[in-house]
Amino acid sequence: MVTAKYETMVKTYKKTKQYSKDAKKLAKKGWEVLSVVEKENKVGGGRMLLLGVFAIFFRPKNELVVTYRRSVT
Repeated sequence: MVTAKYETMVKTYKKTKQYSKDAKKLAKKGWEVLSVVEKENKVGGGRMLLLGVFAIFFRPKNELVVTYRRSVT
């Protein structure tokens, strides 16, 4: 029985456009998307001090955490 070996890579993106472009480029090199998770960024203490009450309205943007894999032969 032969088992496949895989190489994995995890990347974080701030914009979906950046993710789409990178995923197409990596697919040409043999990488496939294994999972995509949207990570919610929390409002930090420093942000609260700088923006005060307005920190509620100007929340940090979410990020995409993408796991890629490709077969290693």
